[in-house]
Amino acid sequence: MKRLSKLLAVATAFLTVSCALFAHHSLSWADNEHPITVSGTVTEFVFANPHSQVWFDNKDKDGNAQHWMIEIGGPPGLHRAGWTSESIKPGDSLTVTGGLAKDGRLIINITGKLIINGKELSTRQGGGEPN
Repeated sequence: MKRLSKLLAVATAFLTVSCALFAHHSLSWADNEHPITVSGTVTEFVFANPHSQVWFDNKDKDGNAQHWMIEIGGPPGLHRAGWTSESIKPGDSLTVTGGLAKDGRLIINITGKLIINGKELSTRQGGGEPN
């Protein structure tokens, strides 16, 4: 009976942790069904876990400044795709395609191309040259 209790405790702990992991990786916050393409100038590149971020500025149709963020993978996956912390720098020109946050925040979940200074960078392991 004691062994069964321990087994149930371990199984419960595993299920609790695995549910949290799946919830963390949900992309339901972004409208990936209707991708948009936005261009601008990089202001910051945060190469950190769990997700790296690229911050950039552009102007809306009325000429007002907007500050955007792109969420991409963490350093381990980006390293496998050839990235370093120097792959993107402030002042670089950027064009990105992805799903806009459903709540109106200027955050994009990259689903298409990421172009820096006219060169496509892959966010997937083993694809494209980041530098």
